[in-house]
Amino acid sequence: MGQEVELWVLRVAAFSSQYDSNGWSASKVVGPPVVFPQYGDIQGAWAPGSIDNAQYLELEFAEHLFIKSIHIYETYNAGGVHRVSAKRPDGSWQTLWSGAPTALQQSRIFSPVISCTAFKTNQIRLDVDCSVCGTWAEIDSVQIIGIKQHSEPPPLEKLPLDLEKLVNSDLFSDVTLLVDGKMFHAHRAILATRCDYFHAMFTTNMREKSTRNPIEIKGDIRSDVFLAVLHYLYTNTVPSDLSCDMLTSVWRVADQFNIDGLKDLATYKVEQSLNTDNVVKVYTEATSQLPIIEKIQEMCLNYISNNVHAVSQSPAFVDLPQGIMLEIIQRATAGLKL
Repeated sequence: MGQEVELWVLRVAAFSSQYDSNGWSASKVVGPPVVFPQYGDIQGAWAPGSIDNAQYLELEFAEHLFIKSIHIYETYNAGGVHRVSAKRPDGSWQTLWSGAPTALQQSRIFSPVISCTAFKTNQIRLDVDCSVCGTWAEIDSVQIIGIKQHSEPPPLEKLPLDLEKLVNSDLFSDVTLLVDGKMFHAHRAILATRCDYFHAMFTTNMREKSTRNPIEIKGDIRSDVFLAVLHYLYTNTVPSDLSCDMLTSVWRVADQFNIDGLKDLATYKVEQSLNTDNVVKVYTEATSQLPIIEKIQEMCLNYISNNVHAVSQSPAFVDLPQGIMLEIIQRATAGLKL
């Protein structure tokens, strides 16, 4: 794990409103706290200009970090923050924490429990609900703690790189597989060790056990998808350039071959690649045939609900079933009410 870095707000990138441009302006959250630990309606903290549930701050920090924790210094009617988000590299916001707003008559350092972000960012957004306390919910400063280098996933070692040279190679190959009309060279020992499907094929009394003829892998499997599966069996990774729809196809073949690790990896890769342009297509790919890929379905619905305005501009959005659109609207509305 890399060395931790602690940063205070460098700049306010955007805000919903401010009480004035001096004593309670949005810019007061820049830098370390000046009001905390005092409690009260004290100049030096941000106070919104409107008392409703739609207030927010978008805050910029000096460095891009994998964020591990966030500390929010609330000095008047603490508890108004109901969502904390981080800006993804594609410009969308990913929710790190959300919860019901409260009204506490004390100052506090609010440190919501979050998972370390899987991407570097230098911006966070705080959504604030002032309607619970019926007056200003004031924030003095905000600190993030993160790391410059992430230890997950670990760096690729030499063994996978060496084994990658054997993917679809005829070097010492002892079996040929026919998939979607295309021949693939492989090695029985590796396939049988890494996959129960091939272990059964090569160790039981099936004719494939000893044949030297090409073995046809039946089923609706595209050759490019099978190559990605083969790549995983040899290296425990998949090619870095796989699109999200390819990854959903890889997931389905992994499910057919009972390769749980590949299913998890494909799901992880899809989550890292979701954006406003592809999320509807990914949702459709995950739900258009059986089995429905429930984890990918849920992450797509969450992404769309959290970014409904941007995603709704996509031409593919209008093709979603009405029932799904209703669910998305209900989720988005529930988020606004938090």
